[in-house]
Amino acid sequence: MRRFFLILIIITFCHAELVSASDQQSSDDKTLKQVQGDGLIYTHVPRGTIISVPEGDVFKDDKIRQSALPVLDKVADAINAAGQNCTIECHGGDWETSMARAASVFKYLTGKVPQKKLSMSAFGDWMPEPALPAGRLDFVITDYAK
Repeated sequence: MRRFFLILIIITFCHAELVSASDQQSSDDKTLKQVQGDGLIYTHVPRGTIISVPEGDVFKDDKIRQSALPVLDKVADAINAAGQNCTIECHGGDWETSMARAASVFKYLTGKVPQKKLSMSAFGDWMPEPALPAGRLDFVITDYAK
């Protein structure tokens, strides 16, 4: 839980508001928690922390928008500070577009984060999370024991 809050402090430079604490329970009976700030959604789940960004804020077609680079830099800082692995997950559009977008973010982040800490997945429209919006880019910072 401390790592979750450390990531929030590193990424956000404005005040983050608590917008909801979901009543949903995960399979191991931990409460799903969400915090929103600076257009990002931070969700703590049993596998770690998910940082979600609307895809439209990051991409124009398959290319990363220049305006999204400071956000990606903050995510890179959070990954480095956490010291854990991160999976880049694209949710939205068709699978091919989703994979191209995940690959472009992976390529950008490898200049800021050790490549061995990163992996990527593309889900297109196939894996919606009921608690999170569709058409998003997720950074899943795992919280598994080292």
